[in-house]
Amino acid sequence: MKKYFLLVFILAGILCSVSACKNSQVKQDNSKSSQTLSENQKSDILIISREEGSGTRDTFVQITGVLQKDTEGRYIDRTASQAIIANDPKEVIQKVADDKKAIGYLSLGEYLQYSGDDIKGMKVDNIKATKEAVKAEDYKLSRPFILAYRDDLNDLQADFLRYITGKGQNIVDEVYVAVKKPTSFLSLKPEGTLIVNGSTSVAPLMKALAEGYEKENPKAKIKINISDSTNGLTCAMQKKCDFAMSSRQLKDYEKEMLNEKIIAKDGIAIIVNKDNDITNCSMEQLQKIFTGEIKSYDAVK
Repeated sequence: MKKYFLLVFILAGILCSVSACKNSQVKQDNSKSSQTLSENQKSDILIISREEGSGTRDTFVQITGVLQKDTEGRYIDRTASQAIIANDPKEVIQKVADDKKAIGYLSLGEYLQYSGDDIKGMKVDNIKATKEAVKAEDYKLSRPFILAYRDDLNDLQADFLRYITGKGQNIVDEVYVAVKKPTSFLSLKPEGTLIVNGSTSVAPLMKALAEGYEKENPKAKIKINISDSTNGLTCAMQKKCDFAMSSRQLKDYEKEMLNEKIIAKDGIAIIVNKDNDITNCSMEQLQKIFTGEIKSYDAVK
């Protein structure tokens, strides 16, 4: 009987400890949420950033200088802790449209295809984000769209890649910047299914290219899995997909395991709410906004 009561006592103690840990964690989470809310309330600017792993975010922080070296020479993403995270371009648009204080960034191609009037684009260093400015290399916030793959392409993989870099450039040029002159294409019509995984920014273009290729080769099926650039590249390295879509440059270790083909060029548009009267900012101001140093649009005027 004594052993029974001792066991009950011990179990009760364990349950109390677990409950206390959970309550402590809830308090910590609530504290973090309250801190972020408090920081945003103190600022006249609501920062909308893409998630970690996003190729658009990787390119944005590199070009703007939000990616900085620490005292030990390591590169650190200094995106402000109070930034609101969006997981795809459509979410960026929605969050900016919903708040007059918001500012965000997304694929220029996605922005140009958006038909709403609740957001507007900002110039950077007095250069408007346009397809023409990206092509002329006047607009500095730009990057390639990359298709990455392993060695030894099979017939279907090779046929699809040949279409994208040939006739498919007509589709690229409708919204993005083509990297080659379109050429004629005659499919060898290999049969099978391809899986393409990766960037949310590249995905709309890839869907259009897949549809175009399937018309040329009815025996093929192209499946598009949308995640982010890093996840797509990891899947390709692990042989879980045929091609990876990336909206950033490949890292050295990724280049060791994968081949890459630039299939298009795209810009990164800076957007604000339609009621925001800011129309231009410098690259330096953009860096200070997204690191949280600039807290008011008055400092940008």
